[in-house]
Amino acid sequence: IRSPEEFARGLAGALVDGAAGEQYCDTDNHEAMLRMQRAARRPQLEPLPAAGVPGFIARWQHLGGAEDLLDALEPLRALPLPAELWERALLPARTGRDCAAELDALLAGGDLVLTGASTGRRHDLWLAAADELDLLPRTQRPASDLDARLEAALPDPRARYDFDAFLAASGDAAAAAALLWEAFFAGRVAAESFETIRHGLATGFTLPSLPAEPAATAGRHRGGLRARIRARVHGVPGRFRRLPRPEVPDDEIDRLELARRRARVLLDRWGVLCPTLLQREARGLRWGDVFRALRLMELAGEVSAGHFLDGLEGPQFAAPDAVAMLRALGESTAPDQSRWVDARDPASPAGLGLELAGLPAPARRAGAALVVDGGRVVLVSERGGESLRFDPEAPPGARERALRALSGALAASGADTIEVKLIDGAAAGGSDLVTLLAEAFEVSRE
Repeated sequence: IRSPEEFARGLAGALVDGAAGEQYCDTDNHEAMLRMQRAARRPQLEPLPAAGVPGFIARWQHLGGAEDLLDALEPLRALPLPAELWERALLPARTGRDCAAELDALLAGGDLVLTGASTGRRHDLWLAAADELDLLPRTQRPASDLDARLEAALPDPRARYDFDAFLAASGDAAAAAALLWEAFFAGRVAAESFETIRHGLATGFTLPSLPAEPAATAGRHRGGLRARIRARVHGVPGRFRRLPRPEVPDDEIDRLELARRRARVLLDRWGVLCPTLLQREARGLRWGDVFRALRLMELAGEVSAGHFLDGLEGPQFAAPDAVAMLRALGESTAPDQSRWVDARDPASPAGLGLELAGLPAPARRAGAALVVDGGRVVLVSERGGESLRFDPEAPPGARERALRALSGALAASGADTIEVKLIDGAAAGGSDLVTLLAEAFEVSRE
């Protein structure tokens, strides 16, 4: 090193394991050594075949195997999904039970935040830790005066308010509900009970007009208390708090750190991250930003790069625990279990483009579900169970296991019955498979 200017492009410190004293290295050479180290660290294992990918994602996301509600929520956090899907499909598929009371208790504690993300005509919800509110990209700008109207209703961001606060600021129940839901789906208000969402789903996230007030009896005066109580009862249940506006980092280092935090949450969700799986995330998440963060995390030894999952395109990065799970799956000879999954569930193979045996996976739309058994699609349910299609070449016992999985899913979601009109495209009443249905369900013909 002949001058300080020459060393400006270098590094100094303990750069080589086992070497004594301080070492010096040009930045280009140091980057080359890091890349050599990265290549040496890449795990040596065969990629999981496409037929095994649904089972890996299901295991990673705790489908049918969550220890508790927090275990079920961990891979789902900071992911906007349709409001009706959470209690009806997502949580029952992971816990095998109704989690309504547990979820409300978690939300009331304040460590878990429930808010909305409006994506066009669809109403999505997402849950996240209180310090993860900046992880969801904001692709839609709220109305310019929303902050002012919201602060008038909920002036203290540390306080909890009920519907009365919106009512006092808006003047009538319908306008108060409109402000609440506008702010909620803009990610500016958090609800502290899922009862709020149940009410919103039942009313279409609006508030119908109050029925006409009956005329007062002649000679009697009717004061304002009656009107206030009617408006309150007619309102939206739950307690609410105002959320801070997420700050957009304007510094390159801060933007990179935000991308790294997002990448860690994505790895918690998928185990192995690639462009195909990123398409299931919120709009506005760009692979280029995530890829750069993952490359730096690879250099730091936080993730491994390689080809881990067949059937999914693009570069792949795996968390250490995912590599261990993939290695165990590759060494296992036990068949994968039969799993029911809603087609819109992030763990569903529908829409991933995987070449799976059995039936074609359904489109990712409301009312569609499927059962994967040993990497094979053996049952497809559409229109909420009105149409069932069975794999005609399913191995022995697979259809019976699929129906037991469907029965368990219905019980966990609180559904009492389903009305089956078609089996394999023909009238259900004339199907030979009604006997098979009777082994898993109590069947009645109408």
